Amino acid sequence: MSSDWVDDMRLRNALLPVLFLACAGAAHAASYSLETPIAAIAADPKAAAIVDKNIPGLLSNSNFDVFKSLNLKQVSALSGGKLTRDMLNRTRADFEAMSGESGVQKVAY
Repeated sequence: MSSDWVDDMRLRNALLPVLFLACAGAAHAASYSLETPIAAIAADPKAAAIVDKNIPGLLSNSNFDVFKSLNLKQVSALSGGKLTRDMLNRTRADFEAMSGESGVQKVAY
């Protein structure tokens, strides 16, 4: 009788904690883009600081509740030119830099 199933179980049991930690790490490494709802960005202090730096006044706007479910691209299209492509590009670059600082290591196989 073969013990392959025993070896399979040992391998699964050994990998389970590794997979759990990888998933937990990914959950903490929030990634934002110009398509992320503004409410989600505003809920993260680091992401909100990026928006405050590049798009001053957006998160403190009196109409925040009206547009918080939209993303930055959508708000830009509705802004009448006040939310510029340059502002979006700087915000995107800062979001990408932030996700690179997350501390999650990519493992190459």
